[in-house]
Amino acid sequence: MSLAKLHRAWHELTPSWVSDAADGHRILAAHSSWLLTIDSRYREPQRFYHTTDHIARLLELCDEFAPRIRDRRAVMLAVVFHDIIYDPQASDNEDKSISLYLKYAASIETPVNESDKVVKFIKATESHNIPETYKAELDAAALNDLEYFLDFDLEVLSWKPEDYDRYAIQIRNEYIHLPDEVFRSDRITVLRKLLTKSDRLYYTAEFRSGEEGREERGKKNLEREMAQLEQGDGGDSM
Repeated sequence: MSLAKLHRAWHELTPSWVSDAADGHRILAAHSSWLLTIDSRYREPQRFYHTTDHIARLLELCDEFAPRIRDRRAVMLAVVFHDIIYDPQASDNEDKSISLYLKYAASIETPVNESDKVVKFIKATESHNIPETYKAELDAAALNDLEYFLDFDLEVLSWKPEDYDRYAIQIRNEYIHLPDEVFRSDRITVLRKLLTKSDRLYYTAEFRSGEEGREERGKKNLEREMAQLEQGDGGDSM
């Protein structure tokens, strides 16, 4: 199902700009060919959470919040490419994902205003904070979309406890190269940063104070996992 969702999204993202029939054929062929790269990347063996399931869930959120998103294409492209490079032992995954996205963008002659926006969206997933410089570089519509995109990416934090626990195990499996003690220490650092980033986990009103209580549930999940790790109960793979 997740792969089918990704394929449907990629079809929706087919470029609409062409200058003539020859250009159109070349651009459409280039766009179609990238689906093989995307499929193969998200099926890599080191991935347990950052798979097509993760991308499909974010695409579902794009559909759910479609009336709130101003540039659906840019958000969907950021969703598809933001984790396309994922090496748990590296610290430059976002930059490498951006580089691969730019290769795609060049191959289909993407307008600069679109590619610049997607690059900024992907870069923001390094910290899941919106840099102050973006407030001058992006207009209100783009900032709105970035807030939704970042909230989509962290929606997992607000899952029901049993689903969140499965996510935590998947993350541990992605970092299986780390001894339990090292993983616990590193993971606690990540969780603490999330809990102390500004005064909230999420940017948008729907995620912060919606009927589902995502903000409160997310904080409880983070606090619970951190307590387990501090007690030495977490960090085990399956």
